This record gives sequence, structure tokens and C-alpha cells, in this order.
Amino acid sequence: MTQDTDGRIPINTMLGLLAKMGMSRGALTAMTSFAYPDTPEDDLAFLNGPVVVHESPWNDTRPDWIVKQIPAERLAIITGATPHLIVGPAEVLAVMYGATLDGPLRSPMADLYGWATAHAVEVERGIPAGETFAKLAMTPIEHRQLRGGMSELSRAYEGLAAEIRRKVVQAGGRVRLARKPMASTPEAAPVLPVAPTVQTSLFSAMGMAK
Repeated sequence: MTQDTDGRIPINTMLGLLAKMGMSRGALTAMTSFAYPDTPEDDLAFLNGPVVVHESPWNDTRPDWIVKQIPAERLAIITGATPHLIVGPAEVLAVMYGATLDGPLRSPMADLYGWATAHAVEVERGIPAGETFAKLAMTPIEHRQLRGGMSELSRAYEGLAAEIRRKVVQAGGRVRLARKPMASTPEAAPVLPVAPTVQTSLFSAMGMAK
């Protein structure tokens, strides 16, 4: 575990641990706002917002660990720990899971699903992403390959990720927080609770037919 020179755990590390331990998104958002008072409102709404899932009867079979990873991913993104990402692998996996079972996805969406699966499994089970890519008969895809390029894969990721994030921020609402030290009236202006999930159609969002 990373520590400061005086032996204290850095605040971003502590918040990340709390996120992984299952702290509610509302409480995590409140603590993040106090720790990082200059965080943009949209980033806080993103942290507090629901998980976007594709409308599918298969959602009941989605492993719980996928959704549990998402708060820590969002925290890493808004604090700059993962600067290449708009949304993380688990977030992409959550919205694509039902779609892959509804019908086969064509490249580059299939490649994007492979990237999300490999990196989310690495976090959950400690299996190196390269091993999962090998089992999927895929060339490994790194996070940086998803941004700023002219490839079909980067366009697919940027389009889907932007749509996911827009829906999350919209549903997360305006986060009304008192931007004061945690010792000062912590009960003031609490983060408003939101629904745990919001449904969308991956196919309509990406302009695809089923």
C-alpha cells in the first residue's frame, strides 16, 4: 500500500480502498468533494450517478462484481489516476453484457467488449489481461489505444463512453455539497440518492440495428 513520507496513506488511495470495499456512491462522492474541493460538478455527478445497463432480459445473469468495480473506476478517472479513460472497463462491460447475449456484436464493438472483459477480470481475479486476451485469441489492447486515434476501435470507445457518461451525469443530478473541510458541518447539503441503475439501448445509442 502506498504511503506518504510521513507514513500516512494518501487520500486518493484511501478513497479508492473505500470504493472497493463497497462504500455507497453518495458517501464516496461526499468524501471526494471534501478531499478535492475543486472537483467539477459534472465529475461529482458522474461519481454519484447510476450504472447504465443495456435493456436486456439477460441482465439478471450479470455477475455482481462488474457493478461493484465501477465506483473505484470512476474515482480513478476523475482524480486523474487513469487519464486515458472516459469510463472504465467494468462500466463498459456492464452496458455491453446484455447486448452480447442478445446477439453477436461485430468488430470493433466485439473488440471493445474483449478489452473491457480482460481488464475488468484482471482487477477482480488478478488474472493478467494478456492471459485473457490470449484465451479470446485477441491482440492485447491497452487503455491508451482507445483515445484520440482514427481507428474504428477508438471511435467506438469514445462514442459509447461519451454516451454512457452523459447518461450517468444526467441521472446523477446536480450534486449539492458544502465545499468545506470535513470537520465543519459534515451534515450540510448531503449528496442526493439516485437510482442504482438506468437502462438504455446499446444498439440505438450507437446507431446500430439489433
